[in-house]
Amino acid sequence: ILPVLFFNFQSQRINTDFLRPTLPPAQPVYDVDFRRVYPDGIRWVRSRFSIAETADGVVTKVIFANMGIDEQKRKELEEEAENKKSLFAAYESATKALMTAYETAKEASEAKSNFLARMSHDIRTPMNAIIGMTALAASHTDQPERVRDCLEKISISSSHLLSLINEILDMSRIEKGKLELLEEPFHLETMLDNIYSIIKPTAMEKNHDITFIRKGVIHESLIGDANRVKQVLLNLITNAVKYTPDNGIIRVTTEEVPMGKAGWACYRFVVEDNGIGMSEEYMKQVFEPFSRAGVPVVQEQQGTGLGMSIAQGIVSTMQGDIHVESREGEGSCFTVTLNFRIQGKEQERAGQEAQGNEFAQLLSSVGDAACLIDPDTYELIEANQAYYRMIGMAEEDCHTL
Repeated sequence: ILPVLFFNFQSQRINTDFLRPTLPPAQPVYDVDFRRVYPDGIRWVRSRFSIAETADGVVTKVIFANMGIDEQKRKELEEEAENKKSLFAAYESATKALMTAYETAKEASEAKSNFLARMSHDIRTPMNAIIGMTALAASHTDQPERVRDCLEKISISSSHLLSLINEILDMSRIEKGKLELLEEPFHLETMLDNIYSIIKPTAMEKNHDITFIRKGVIHESLIGDANRVKQVLLNLITNAVKYTPDNGIIRVTTEEVPMGKAGWACYRFVVEDNGIGMSEEYMKQVFEPFSRAGVPVVQEQQGTGLGMSIAQGIVSTMQGDIHVESREGEGSCFTVTLNFRIQGKEQERAGQEAQGNEFAQLLSSVGDAACLIDPDTYELIEANQAYYRMIGMAEEDCHTL
């Protein structure tokens, strides 16, 4: 602390009028911080004015002191700079987040605008066909063959219009989290046969080599929503047919993979083609609503841009997984993994198989030791003879208690 001075207001020799308004009795201390030049450099100093005496509510004596606060002030300034830096960083982060949200909202708005523009065209196309064919049929009632042809075209256009409306409704349900799944018995082979029957005519029109392959499928009778699974696979296969040039190759593989949970089966569905493929940039947004690749081949095709988003929504609701691998100009490969409960007798058989596998592992851990089996469970020997042979245990090593 530097030298202290006392100012007596009544016998002052210096003008202290500036202190009267700044040192009322209610505020007995007044500080002024400033930098002062010393021979060894510039340092911070604090001048403090404190009330020492008052008379009848009037300040009559003041203490003045100078204090060196260089280190304290530097710390305060550093903290202030850090706070400003943090505030600026937070401001930048908030600004960036707002810009990202703005860009996302803008892209979503543009996507929806483009969607509405495409939808108006896609809806008008079948509607015009329906109206035109209806008028044509009405004007040729005396020509049954002509009327029949018009009705067939009306039916095709109506089905297409209905599929467009269903896609919009499905997307709406998925976004609201209200997509309902059925738990019904179905046969895996029957479902795959139905998909093949639906897609075969379109594939033949483009002379595609389309093959359905089954690998390691053990359980056929399952419980789940077969229609939703069919919807996902049809979407993937239809895209493969649509975006693969004529004389292409399409493979649809269904594989049952180890599940490790009794009464359940896990399936991997793989749809691969040698079509136009996708760019790395587009693969990042392939599952986004209203998204369509910008290449002419895709833009020429009718569609809402909701199919892949709906497929992902269904798979996600079924607690499955879907991912894509693709190279532009070489083709794409979509993989869907789903779990299903096994029906009735197949479920019992799956449980027995799981128990048998556990029993075989137990016997394997025994090694060359003898296996003692109680008579009440002796039938297990017959049921698991295959496992004994598999692990190399001789029948004479098994004795009853």
